[in-house]
Amino acid sequence: MEQEQDLKNFNELSEKLHHLETRLQSLENSPNNLSDLKNGVRITGAKEVSKISPINISAFKLAEIYNDVPQVLSNSAIEVTLTAESYRGSASREIVLEKLGNGKYWVIPQDHSNYWLLPKGDLRINIHKLKTVKRLFKIEGEQLEGVNEFILVEPAIVSIMPSGQKWKLERRGILGCGDKSRSSKFQSELELTNNELRRLQGQLEKVDRKQAQLQFEINGDRQQLQSQLKQSLQANQYLEDRGEKLSRKVAKLEGECQQLVAQIKESQEESQKRHSFLEQVGEQLQEMKSQIEQLSGDRPSILSKLEQFSLGIEQLKSQLENLAEQRQQDSRYQITAIDELESKIKQLKAEIKTSIAPIQQPLEPAKNHSEALGTYLPETPTINADNTPSEIEESSPETKDLIISTPDSYQTIKLLYTLTDHTQAVRSLAISCWQGNQPFFASGSFDKTIKIWNLNTGQLMRTLIEDFRVNAIALSPDGKIIASGSYQNNAIQIWNLLDTTKDTLTGHTDGIIALSISPNGQFIASGSLDETIKIWDIKTREILHTLAGHNDRIMSVSISSNRQILASGSAEGIIKLWNLQTGEQFLDTFLVDIKSKSMWTVAISPDGETLAISSGEKTIELWNVKSHKLMYTLKAHSALVNCVAFTPDNQTLISGSQDRTIKLWKIGTGELSNTLTGHPDEIYCLAVSPDGKILVSGGSDRTINIWQLFP
Repeated sequence: MEQEQDLKNFNELSEKLHHLETRLQSLENSPNNLSDLKNGVRITGAKEVSKISPINISAFKLAEIYNDVPQVLSNSAIEVTLTAESYRGSASREIVLEKLGNGKYWVIPQDHSNYWLLPKGDLRINIHKLKTVKRLFKIEGEQLEGVNEFILVEPAIVSIMPSGQKWKLERRGILGCGDKSRSSKFQSELELTNNELRRLQGQLEKVDRKQAQLQFEINGDRQQLQSQLKQSLQANQYLEDRGEKLSRKVAKLEGECQQLVAQIKESQEESQKRHSFLEQVGEQLQEMKSQIEQLSGDRPSILSKLEQFSLGIEQLKSQLENLAEQRQQDSRYQITAIDELESKIKQLKAEIKTSIAPIQQPLEPAKNHSEALGTYLPETPTINADNTPSEIEESSPETKDLIISTPDSYQTIKLLYTLTDHTQAVRSLAISCWQGNQPFFASGSFDKTIKIWNLNTGQLMRTLIEDFRVNAIALSPDGKIIASGSYQNNAIQIWNLLDTTKDTLTGHTDGIIALSISPNGQFIASGSLDETIKIWDIKTREILHTLAGHNDRIMSVSISSNRQILASGSAEGIIKLWNLQTGEQFLDTFLVDIKSKSMWTVAISPDGETLAISSGEKTIELWNVKSHKLMYTLKAHSALVNCVAFTPDNQTLISGSQDRTIKLWKIGTGELSNTLTGHPDEIYCLAVSPDGKILVSGGSDRTINIWQLFP
């Protein structure tokens, strides 16, 4: 008992230490703490160089976001570069950075006086940039020459200079070389955590006093438990007395039941006698008919007697019917009475069994203080000892139900499966338009894999291994081809799912962010960091058109169901529509300018009449393609909207957000109809099945949820 109690106390102390660590970390990141900045300068008022809102997050969260989706930070960053003097100067001189629209580094304000410095999200390190990188960051692991990937372990710290246009390096950051795997991230986080734990030594005395106070409270609760035990014994005695009374009542009812059964038997005997009497009357009638036939010679007298006999027969029939009806009523009454009596006896027996159940089971003493006190002590959380993914391809998904009542078409939405085989964020989803085969879908992840799943059962069917983190995927309508792209590689991979062979499409000069395959399976549209869109012929693998109307990286592409319109959106906040066949832009047809919002994703409804746009805001805009008018601005999310998808019936728009929710909207009225809360972290991607019955969602929590929209 003492060992179990010590374990309970230890778990509680660990939880308190975690809370203290979080609090100290927040204090360290507070604007009032400048202990790490030797020459820190606070600048406010007219010297503020930008109206960009600060990002109030920790260095841990900043590094995690940068390593997963660096483009999210672009809206809060100031592009800078080293001054010529700093680039040519020796290591002993101070390093100064100045604001430049095409700079290779980002300055991100933590608040109005503290600033972080980190490489630009699409920075490629080569021999020309290596000198600059080493002056600003420490390098861990391998050398940076020839390495395309790196991870941000810790951002550098800069302070703004009195001019308001330049920053001075206060502390170098740390970059790690090689794959951005979970282990490297964990090592860097562990190093920072060890530094923070050294600050917690002064809190140990408070924890010891808290433990002594807890022991005192346990002793008081033990006395309270003994009092409750005494009351329980008294209640058991009361239940024993009540059980005896109920037993006597049941015995009395059983006697009454036996009497009723005897009465029923007597009634059955009387009914048998009446039946015999009716049979005798029938025999007499037959004899009378025989006599009538013998007396047919004397017709008048026979007719008179016949009338008398007829009247007698009618009377006998009436009596016979009355007797039969009375017999049926007696039989129904007997059956009903027996059923009611049996039901009453069963109910009493169940009541007695429930009442005397606590008496039949002896009261056992509590095994330890935690079990005895019940809710008086906090419950120790259960921690899964093995959090590694399974090596077996066909895994058994976790199944759970979430029923949501709505007044509209989606009466019940059920969470069928949660799939947990990916080891990093799920970035893209695609569902095949199956034709008689088993329905399946594909998921692309930052863990450098594409996984193929059975849509009906949630079972993993196949895993494709990529060389880079997968940022976008697209499935052909017949389910035979899947295309994938990464912003770390400027080539598109084309997989043949029948034999898992792979082709490579080259033509872009920078990474791939968005992909879309036309509904007829003839074309692939790709959006890239090189600010262009390319249209490819799937059969010949050739480039048909290069669309170069944007002035910033392409964030999203979408093809209409009629295969005529391609919609594209870029980081500059411009939405453009193109003729998919000719590659010409519809300049005089539709153009949305949202430069102040930084477009994130765009989608065309299946009927090609509605355009859905999510930008750097918390809202979604619905535009009518033909009238060029804004239909609705959908407002309900509490954070940025990452993805949108239409249902095949053109009636519903589905959105996923950084606020960890999925929302369903009525396209006709712009009203919110449902909110789903099945993800514990940000939602990155959505996909709807061709029949509109299934929704698939994925995000930074590394899981995939399969929802049943309606049966």
